[in-house]
Amino acid sequence: MSRRGVGGCMVLVLFAVLAGGCGRPMEESRADRSAITELARKIDGSARRIESRTRRLAETTAQTYYDADVIISGVNTGNYREAAGGVYYKAVDDGGAALWVSGVVPVDDTIRRVAWATEGIDDALRAMLKESPAVVQAYYNDRHSLNRIYPPFDVLSQYEPRMNIPDFNFYYLADETNNPDRKVVWVDEPYVDPAGRGWMVSCIAPVHVSNTLMGVVGLDVTVDGIVENFLRPEHRAWALVDRKGTIVAATEIAIEHLRMPPLTDHRYINTVRSDRYRSEDYNMRQSPSAEVRQLAAAVLDEAGPQVARLAGPEGERLVLTEPIPALGWVALLVVD
Repeated sequence: MSRRGVGGCMVLVLFAVLAGGCGRPMEESRADRSAITELARKIDGSARRIESRTRRLAETTAQTYYDADVIISGVNTGNYREAAGGVYYKAVDDGGAALWVSGVVPVDDTIRRVAWATEGIDDALRAMLKESPAVVQAYYNDRHSLNRIYPPFDVLSQYEPRMNIPDFNFYYLADETNNPDRKVVWVDEPYVDPAGRGWMVSCIAPVHVSNTLMGVVGLDVTVDGIVENFLRPEHRAWALVDRKGTIVAATEIAIEHLRMPPLTDHRYINTVRSDRYRSEDYNMRQSPSAEVRQLAAAVLDEAGPQVARLAGPEGERLVLTEPIPALGWVALLVVD
């Protein structure tokens, strides 16, 4: 038997002992294990499909630099205008993507050509949303702080002039320093989306032309969308935790069991000017509860499926976990 097979048997034996010790029928325990395994499988499969599409979008975007003259010949450049603060943007909503250049790098003819030529990826951006129900927006950010994004919105009211896009995680995590192998990577820790979508995780990939990094493409998935698409039924205590121990998404009952503050969406009082992550209040490893910290140490540092006890004022519960390899997350199910 393989090492993985032996490990799986050990987990099942441990699970049987714990379940029996808590007086839970084995049939119900198997159903719980099956449920958490299926959840992890679905999320992992969705993540890998999104990775494949992100890679394809990066290839399509790179091609626009070679086909720029042909693409621009069919673009109505009069739809693009200047605004205060050195901003350059697409002023007409024609059903395509929005285009915004922050002006942190002065807009010249070269940048304007990129703005016009990348209109050639609008169809690809639309396709990303049609192919992936979990994806809420698709975009390209270039090194001059140019943002082409679909679906379109009022970029002038949402973005801050002179914003330096390469300073944000959804750009620099794919650059040559952080991603020398030029792979598709995930921004897997929830962050606040500058485009106004709230808490977000992103799949991103670098765009290279003649061995030069020109920019980064991305597909965004909201935390609300993860709950809506995957954490069902909602009366069960599901949670997704990233590699640092931060709660990515969870149902309300799971948040209660794990003794976390209620998960709320971000309120946009001001424009977003830098990376903004969840507070330490949502990190299991730093929980005020010793039992939750012990749980995190027991299940988050192990490679395979785990089961552990979680003591609390209402009695003892079991916590079943499954890894989600594509994202480096762990799926949790808390059962009475």
